[in-house]
Amino acid sequence: QIDADGNSIAIYKLGPKSQKQIELSGSAKILGRQINPDFGRHFEDLPQSLVEKYTKPQKFWEVDSPRIQNLANELKDENENIIKNARRVYDYIVENLVYDFEALNKDNVERHGAEVALTEKGYWTCMEFTDLFIALTRSVGIPSREINGYAFITDETERPLSISIKGGDLLHSWPEFYDPSYGWIQVDPTWGATSGVDYFTKLDTNHFAF
Repeated sequence: QIDADGNSIAIYKLGPKSQKQIELSGSAKILGRQINPDFGRHFEDLPQSLVEKYTKPQKFWEVDSPRIQNLANELKDENENIIKNARRVYDYIVENLVYDFEALNKDNVERHGAEVALTEKGYWTCMEFTDLFIALTRSVGIPSREINGYAFITDETERPLSISIKGGDLLHSWPEFYDPSYGWIQVDPTWGATSGVDYFTKLDTNHFAF
């Protein structure tokens, strides 16, 4: 079946003490879409259903925090469109958060959330870069959400990974926000900060979302 976000979901029912081995094979096409911030739409054009669902506070995304709201109010420009407002959030994070390059050497990486990343000095992983982007854009009024997946890298100092799960998989997280002209737009403030490359107007083909 297909869920509300377009993901294919397989459901298996197992009886007591039964086992089932599942193998999945397939292929994927990854595209790096270029966006033009000048073509972004305005806040009044946003579907209300997406605003209600994707601007709420959630764990790690403290949209209702006064500190998050104060910064969001400073960053928001009512005269600019959605994409340019999201860019202001992206630029703030790239310029102010510092990546923790020791994260890959740790057995477990603690997730701190947006408010801690904003208010405390420290070194952060892709989770905090993503959390702060989501909390700020949601507070601005832009629907946004988190993506987890695989990312292909050739240089860990420019494009680091920082989520380790049991079984040895190294994953990456990045956010996406919604604009009616383009739909969901994926960006990567973590790699933008560590590489100096623009991961806002065009995401590369090295991100494979779950």
